Amino acid sequence: MIRAAYRGLLWLHPAEFEERFAEEMLWLFDLKRPHEMGAALLLDCFVSLCKQWLACPPVRIFVIGLLVNYMLALCSVICAWMYPPKP
Repeated sequence: MIRAAYRGLLWLHPAEFEERFAEEMLWLFDLKRPHEMGAALLLDCFVSLCKQWLACPPVRIFVIGLLVNYMLALCSVICAWMYPPKP
């Protein structure tokens, strides 16, 4: 079951990464004892997934835009809280 989840995370990687490294990563997973290292390997694969998608320029631009929007919204809320409208 852990191997299936690991394979699913590998499948979510960008195609170029999956074609180049998926077989080797699965081979390394099979060398480890899944009951001992399963959670650590799944976490490592998830971190790799995040890194690979953030390295993709369109996704990076989207994430930066999203963070800027959240920061502007937070600034608006803080300003509204600090300077409430007068009745």
